[in-house]
Amino acid sequence: MRQQTTNWAGNGANEHQFLRRAPRPEDLPPDTLQRLAGALKKQWNRYCKQLQRCQRRFSEKAVHDSRVETRRLLAMLDLLRPFVPARCFRQARAALKRHLDTFSELRDTQVQLLTMERMSVAATAARPFVEYLRGRERRFTRKTRKNIKRIRTKRFSRLVASCRKEIKHWSREYPAETVNAKLLGAADKAFARTVQLQRQIVPARTQSIHCTRVAFKKFRYMLETLADGLPSVGEELLAAMHDYQTTMGGIQDATVLLQSIEEFIRKRQPGPRVANALRRGVLRRRERLVRAYLEASGQLLKFWPAPGRGRSRSTNQANPPQMDTNKRRLGKVNVNSAGIAL
Repeated sequence: MRQQTTNWAGNGANEHQFLRRAPRPEDLPPDTLQRLAGALKKQWNRYCKQLQRCQRRFSEKAVHDSRVETRRLLAMLDLLRPFVPARCFRQARAALKRHLDTFSELRDTQVQLLTMERMSVAATAARPFVEYLRGRERRFTRKTRKNIKRIRTKRFSRLVASCRKEIKHWSREYPAETVNAKLLGAADKAFARTVQLQRQIVPARTQSIHCTRVAFKKFRYMLETLADGLPSVGEELLAAMHDYQTTMGGIQDATVLLQSIEEFIRKRQPGPRVANALRRGVLRRRERLVRAYLEASGQLLKFWPAPGRGRSRSTNQANPPQMDTNKRRLGKVNVNSAGIAL
């Protein structure tokens, strides 16, 4: 899908109302669930293909692509959860989570190296830390390459086949309006969870923003899965959702980077000048990113009907009022002696 940049200016002049009314069960084609059974098989094949590619020729791109297909398969299973046996869902979800965990240390380190390249931290301060990260990347690459080769899909394949069998049963035995309502209900639930977490955001606690991002990513992938059957979910909306998610992703990257800096300082003891320069650079970057997200956060309610308001939608949805409070509370992000936000 072609990506486009969305202007998230908070002044209202460039805001877009993507969904003029809420999607309804009759908006989805009658055979949507049957199509999703086929889409699940295709997504499973893409997952296996990227996993095998990663096992054969391990590279940064292969790791990234495998993680993306894993998350998409997870989101599809979440969307289809009302139609699959609970045991199959739990086991499949646990297997995919273990797969993602296999990559986590290596991927975090690779993102941190990219972030350091973009930052304007003094070269003398950054150089030893970058070398430290490169050493970690080499170590985690060896570890991850070994672990990824141990992943087997035979048992998992049977779980996916069992899920598809049950989904096909639902598509044959139940009215299209019933199953489509369940599909939209799954998206409603994922979006409601995102909004709930957004309303609980405390800017100085960046973990609260990260939790919102994880929930939003799940919802976004669900909507991408349903996009072919929903005329209101177009390329512009999906691109805007991607951009919105990205505003949160940099905050978590900066937080994880701070944790790595503290580990580097503890192990290598580079001296106060280098330590303070690294901390200040990342903290300033994170504070800018938090402010940028708070400016854009109200756009969330433009992607889907707000929970608690039925399936109707106003064409002039206002930004959530609680985010104004968050902006006032942001001030300067407080950190503890380790440089981590309180």
